[in-house]
Amino acid sequence: MMMYRKDQSLKLLKSACEDRIKKRGETFFFYHLTMNEVQWGNNDELKTQMKIWKKQKKEGILTINEKNHREFVVNGRTYYTLTLTQENGFLPPDRLGLAQGFIVCGMMYWFVRIENRDAVYQYVMN
Repeated sequence: MMMYRKDQSLKLLKSACEDRIKKRGETFFFYHLTMNEVQWGNNDELKTQMKIWKKQKKEGILTINEKNHREFVVNGRTYYTLTLTQENGFLPPDRLGLAQGFIVCGMMYWFVRIENRDAVYQYVMN
C-alpha cells in the first residue's frame, strides 16, 4: 500500500477542485486508485455507476455507511462526500480524505451538491 503525506494530498485535492469542467456538467470527483489520479464525472456517468453499486450492494460486495458522510470546504467551496467500502475486502484509506484529516478505508466521492450525494446514497442503499 502506498502512503501519502497530508500536504501532498491537500495539494492534489485543491488542484482537483480547480479542474472541474462546468460545460461538461461535472458534478462529482474521486481519487481513482488504479489510475493514481483524480477524475471528475457528470450525472450521466454517475447514473451508470450507481446501477453497478446497487447490484454490488445486493451481492454483499460494498456498502455506504451514512456515518462517513462529511462536508469539507476546499478553496472556499463546500463539498459533500460519501464513501464506498468493501464488505469482505479492503480498500486503503482514501487519499483525498487524508487531505482533510479524515481517515476512512474506501473510495470517497466528492459532490458539488448535497442533494446529489444524498440521492446516490438513497438509490444504492434502498
